[in-house]
Amino acid sequence: MNTQTVIFSNANSLVPVDMPKINYVKSTFSEMFAEIHKRMWKINKKLKSSHPFASTPSSWPALERGISFWGDSVGKAQIYLIGNPIVWWLFLAVVVIYVLFEVARTVLAQRAFNLNQYGKFTKFIFR
Repeated sequence: MNTQTVIFSNANSLVPVDMPKINYVKSTFSEMFAEIHKRMWKINKKLKSSHPFASTPSSWPALERGISFWGDSVGKAQIYLIGNPIVWWLFLAVVVIYVLFEVARTVLAQRAFNLNQYGKFTKFIFR
């Protein structure tokens, strides 16, 4: 279903009528990506203390602590992300197996061993 909303007029009593309109130049993805990272770097550089619920990425696979994604102290609402140990460890095992496979394939290719003679290894190569 396609919907389109058209706003013909918008009025706000707090904004003066003679307020100049601003037209922003459309930025490319790479410009917006660079700008947001520069702003995050400046803001994070000014921080003096760590957050009490902060967790480091090295603690995530061991599930030592979840990730406090968002919290509202007024309404006591909070989004706290916890990891699923089966997913974490299965993903880690798959990544390790893939890296070992690629290392073995590269070493065998350098030694002029033809993996294609068996016909089954070509479907595992992601290039």
